[in-house]
Amino acid sequence: MAVYKRGYQRYRGPLTGPIERLLVVPRFGWKRLMEQRLVMILLVVSCFWPVACAGFIYVSNHSELWQGLAPGFLETMKVNARFFAVFMNAQAVFAVLLAAFAGPSLVAPDLSGNALPLYFSRPISRFDYVISRLLVMVGLLAP
Repeated sequence: MAVYKRGYQRYRGPLTGPIERLLVVPRFGWKRLMEQRLVMILLVVSCFWPVACAGFIYVSNHSELWQGLAPGFLETMKVNARFFAVFMNAQAVFAVLLAAFAGPSLVAPDLSGNALPLYFSRPISRFDYVISRLLVMVGLLAP
């Protein structure tokens, strides 16, 4: 039968649930993000700071190693509010950089390729599209 002679027939197969439909877009968004070198480099570099701070916390909690050193040095080895302020400020810088490089690259290809009408012709709403893009950003910035 020729293609032009085929009429529209409704899909009669099994339908996926709303959660599965919502998670399709983030899955491909993650794949697209992980292909970008700059985003991957920023993600890897941003993971070194928490590991270094965890090592500092470990070393500072073993004060018996530092008994013979100067008292001024022992004051710098304390984990206090200043330490956590520096830790959070550094993490905030990495989060802003990751969001600045990753966020636009999630939506821009859809806008430039006029893919939004294609998305919205499927059983996904505008709210679901926005939530799915935010899921990618939250997953990227959470660790």
